[in-house]
Parts: sequence; C-alpha cells; structure tokens
Amino acid sequence: MYNGNLGGVDFYSASATNRLYLDDILLIEAVIPGTLCYSRCNFRDNIDTYTAGDYVGPYADWWTTWSGVEGVLPKMELLVMNTLMGENSVLIPEGGTTDVILKLGNASSGNYRLEWQMYVPSGKMGYYNIQETEVPGVVWNLELYFGDVTEGTGEFTVPAA
Repeated sequence: MYNGNLGGVDFYSASATNRLYLDDILLIEAVIPGTLCYSRCNFRDNIDTYTAGDYVGPYADWWTTWSGVEGVLPKMELLVMNTLMGENSVLIPEGGTTDVILKLGNASSGNYRLEWQMYVPSGKMGYYNIQETEVPGVVWNLELYFGDVTEGTGEFTVPAA
C-alpha cells in the first residue's frame, strides 16, 4: 500500500536492451480498503481490441506521450510469442525513443487497484515508474527495473519522503 498521489505510469524504453509488451490494463477504485469490494472500474484497456500497427494515443484518453504529441511511438504490435497476452500489445521497444504515460487521474485520496500484464523477453529489460501527477517528470513515487541487474528479477526504488 502506498500513501501518495496516483498520477500516471511512465513506460519508458530506458536502454538499448529494453523491450516490454503491455496488455489488459485495469484501474479500479476500492470501496473498502484491503478487501475485494470495488465501487467502479475507472478503466479497463484491452489492447487486443486495438489494430496492430496503430498508435496508442487515439484509442483512449488515458494514454499520452511524454511530449504530449500524438501520432508518435508507441504503436500496437502483434505479439504471438506469448499466448497469455492475446494478439495485440503495446510495445515499449529498445533505444530510449518510446516514452508513454498511462494517465491515472491525479488521484490524491481513496484506494485503487492498478494491474496489467507485462512481458519482458529473455535477454531484455523493462522499466516503468509511477508518477505523482499526470504531468511528465514532476515527481515519481516508484521506479522499477526488470532484468537490469539479473535476468528474471526486478529492482525498485521508492524516493525518500
């Protein structure tokens, strides 16, 4: 559990070995903290309903890019190597060129459940951070690297309060 603002998730292609795929993103507001009781689903993004090769931004208001410019990376990619994720997924590729924000509404109170499927291929790494606001780069609450130091494991950093 984290006590702080929930602004957005920054999925970034942090290095030349970065590669991850995203699907089935869900944000639910909880009614009773610590239980499975929820008041509403803020959004559920089933990436399989998108068209492969299209840009993420035009499909849903909760996606934007770090620069705020639509019509740039990331694009939908067919992912046939991992059947758990269906056919389409959002590709965050290698090279530091893709930086996309999943906007979460700048929630400053309440209890939320945020989940998604993420696939990081063998030999690659993945990165994301949880933003304090939907405005990119202001402050982040949590930073995660998968496979950066040891393949198959993740390392995270929580900034000091």
